[in-house]
This record gives sequence, C-alpha cells and structure tokens, in this order.
Amino acid sequence: MSEHVTVAKGDEGASSALYAIALAVLVGCAVIASAVWFSAGGISGALSSLDQTIMAKNLVVGTGTAAAAAQNPTPTQQQPSAAQPSAAQPSAPNTVDVSGRDILGSADAQITMVEFSEFQCPYCTRAHPTVKQLLSDYDGKLNLVHMNFIVHPTATTSSVSVECAGDQDKYYEMHDKIFTTQITDADGLKGLAAEVGLDMATYNACMSAGKSAELAAQQSAASAIGVRGTPTFLIGKMQNGKVVGEILVGAQPIENFKALIDAQMG
Repeated sequence: MSEHVTVAKGDEGASSALYAIALAVLVGCAVIASAVWFSAGGISGALSSLDQTIMAKNLVVGTGTAAAAAQNPTPTQQQPSAAQPSAAQPSAPNTVDVSGRDILGSADAQITMVEFSEFQCPYCTRAHPTVKQLLSDYDGKLNLVHMNFIVHPTATTSSVSVECAGDQDKYYEMHDKIFTTQITDADGLKGLAAEVGLDMATYNACMSAGKSAELAAQQSAASAIGVRGTPTFLIGKMQNGKVVGEILVGAQPIENFKALIDAQMG
C-alpha cells in the first residue's frame, strides 16, 4: 500500500518564494560579475588609449620641433661641403688673430667684438642694428672687427666686394651699405662702391683678382674656434693682435650682448 504525501498549499508557496529569491541572487551576482568584468576591461581600454594618446602627442611634438628647427635655424648653419675647410681643433680656445683686419671704432677700446657673418644671412642682417647700437652705447670702449664666414656660396661676391673696399679704407662704409640695402649682386655692388667713393678702376681690378686667400684665412680662423653658423660673435680683449674672449651665437637681444661686454670689462 503506497503512501501518498500531500504538500500543504502554504508550504508549496514558501518553497516557490525561496526558489525565486535564490534565483534572483544568482542572477544578481552574474550581473555584478559581468559589470565588474566589463568595467575592468573599460578601464584597461581607457588606460591603453591614454597611453597611446600621450605617445602620439610626444611623437607629434618631437617631429614638429625638429621640423621647425630645420626650417628656421638660429644662427644660419654652415652645411658640410668639400669646398669648405674642415673644422680644426683650436690651438688656443676662444682666441682669434685679427692682426691686419680693419677695425671700426677706437683702436684703444677696452673691448673688441669680432663678428663672423655673411651678407646673405638673414640673422646677420637682423643683428646689424644691434651691433651699431652697441658701438654707440659703448662709444670709445668697444670696437668691431668683421670677419667673413661664408655659408651661402653666392655670398662670396659681396665678401670680396667688402674686402676690396677695405683696400681703399672703406671697409665699414661698404659693410654697412650692403647690410642696409641687401644688394649682393655684382652690378649692384658696383653701384654701392661708387656711392661710398671708391676708385672704380681699382675696385674692378680687385674684384677680378678675387680675395680667395683672405677669405680662406678668415674661414679657417672661424672654424678653429668652433664657429659653425652666422652670426657668431667673439667678445673679449685685444692682446698682441689677438682677441681672447667669450663666444655669443646668434642674433640675440642687446641685453645679452651687454651682459657679456660688461662681464669682460670686469
């Protein structure tokens, strides 16, 4: 005789309720676990994205800086060329022999500023008014010696021209004319030569002969103290025809020049 067990309706309802609660708890856990997993993935993805963004920014900034430097160098950089003299190690650091060079200003000035520049260098043109102002502000205490340092081969003609003007004691008159007008072609330079009062027959003969030895000597003197671009300045004191001092590179603010001049004056 089989035994029939009857479950009371109240007990059946209680069991269903417990089952429902257990199921809800399980589903809730699953949802929370999924949320945590996706959140972790989202955080990881965000961090990865941030890393990539920072790396990309660094690459862009680095490339931009390099590109800007390449397009807008200060000073104008000398490009390697077989026609240019190789850099030599200086026998005496920051010392340049300027004996025989034309001097602008008092020969007895306490400080001499040697300017390595060329007439087709835009930064040299920019620095020219600063140089003139310094000579005025330090009148009698500062003089100038210009040295041709050719970066652009086409600047050779104007460099020869100013040297030929120097043969007639008009070096700095021609120097200033070229920088002011930015005339560097042969015919235009003849016009400037006439304006500063040069004997044209002598000037023309000098231009035909060229000044290759003089220009090569100036180029070598610059390379010997590490000059690689224009304008570069050596500011110091004259000692037996040689200037010993400190180097300032580029068309810098006048205050930077004055700080170095004052320091050299002691």
